[in-house]
Amino acid sequence: MALFLCRRTSLTLRLKAERVSRGLPSVEAVVFVPCLDPDATLELAHRSDGGQVRVIDARQVLARPLPPAFTALPFEHPLWIVYSSGTTGMPKPIVHGHGGTVIETFKGAGL
Repeated sequence: MALFLCRRTSLTLRLKAERVSRGLPSVEAVVFVPCLDPDATLELAHRSDGGQVRVIDARQVLARPLPPAFTALPFEHPLWIVYSSGTTGMPKPIVHGHGGTVIETFKGAGL
């Protein structure tokens, strides 16, 4: 989320990540994947409701695999935010919900 290539130019999404996490009170943590710069870090300000968003380095997650924990969520609950490739301009955020992701997974498994 911090640094990526767009038309052979490295761009940062740090400010967007901070705005999104600050504006969504349900966000508890962000998994940070340092792609182009292995020494990159991400720090996020407090959310609008005063809560703190934890920033988790993806390498730490992969180093300590844990069994999954499942929680029932509404169909439209946000699962993740991905960004378009940016081939025609600045990358745009796309919110994927839990329900739509499950449906797409079932469709793909049926092919």
